[in-house]
Amino acid sequence: SLSSLLIGVTCTFVVMISLRGKAQLHRLWAFFNICVAIWGFGGFWITKCTDSILALFAWRIAHIGVIFIPITFYHFICVFTKHKQKVILGFLYLFGLIFLYLDLFTPYLIPRVEYLFDSFYYAKSENNVIYFLLFIIWISIVAAGHTLLLFHYKHTRSQIKKNKIKYFFVSVFTGFLGGVMNFFP
Repeated sequence: SLSSLLIGVTCTFVVMISLRGKAQLHRLWAFFNICVAIWGFGGFWITKCTDSILALFAWRIAHIGVIFIPITFYHFICVFTKHKQKVILGFLYLFGLIFLYLDLFTPYLIPRVEYLFDSFYYAKSENNVIYFLLFIIWISIVAAGHTLLLFHYKHTRSQIKKNKIKYFFVSVFTGFLGGVMNFFP
């Protein structure tokens, strides 16, 4: 509960700072952090739900952020590295809209919740091919973004820019490592 709240609050501050910038990169970083904040505040809300119907709704709202986190990350990396990927980005946002529809308007992504550990309602998606597909695509997009960043690092001549890329890579890799752990339960 507390960690989810901290994620939401921290990302909200980053959004406010990012929106001060005028470049597309600033707006994309803000949008990425909005997605992470939705997941964070959604996770907090999930832990406070005392009703299964409300908990299911909270899980679905939180997954709006989950769906768009890797897409906005990849989009940010494309702009940061000046890697033109309009067709791929269009496909990724279409993927996001399809999964958003499945999340909000169908029971296919998160069919139900179950009260666990006398603590909170957890999304039940065992044997769910659509959720597994979301996980595989999510991991693939994140991996592609990191690969693109590494490729850019290798081909950058400026040591200052290399250091920026290195620190950024380590920080987002660590963040995604923590984030991916949410899929495993």
